[in-house]
Amino acid sequence: MDKTSNDVVSIQTEEVSDGNTKISCPNCSQSLGIPESYDGSVRCPSCKTVFQAKDGKPLNPVYQVEEIEGLRDDYWYSKYCNLLIAMCFLGGLSAYIGHVIAPECSDADTAFEELGILAFQISWLGFVACPIIWIISLFNLEVDSYRILGRVLVTGIVMVLSSAIFMDFILQDMWCGCWGICGIGTGWGG
Repeated sequence: MDKTSNDVVSIQTEEVSDGNTKISCPNCSQSLGIPESYDGSVRCPSCKTVFQAKDGKPLNPVYQVEEIEGLRDDYWYSKYCNLLIAMCFLGGLSAYIGHVIAPECSDADTAFEELGILAFQISWLGFVACPIIWIISLFNLEVDSYRILGRVLVTGIVMVLSSAIFMDFILQDMWCGCWGICGIGTGWGG
């Protein structure tokens, strides 16, 4: 088995024959068999750690394969959805805190209200991309469209629930008691 140092070899944990040596994975201590004179990368079949071997002896681990190759195809999309959920919920919570600090319409908006409402609005603007990303994933065979659709639905449901919980505090300064009809009540115009 003549390999260069750039090749990655996946070693089976079977009985080794003459000319091979047993080494232990530096991460999980799994016993591996490699040629005695092998120099290059070895991948442990158990923990997927890739490490260097020189003259049939293991050197320090290079990296975990799962950190690079094991990312799900929706990894970044999942992070994006989690960010939208956090912005929606924390934005609504911040608007609520601002409402508690300054409950009257005539009170100046607090930083909590302004930042909370901004985060809330940005999260909903960002959510518009979610179904678009799902539709694009339908045409990519390497991506699990069902998983992405699930993320779209979960993100949408959580954001709608957050909106239902915090909507009074998000909208409180928009109409200021005029219940959407300005000029009536204590809001704009009167």
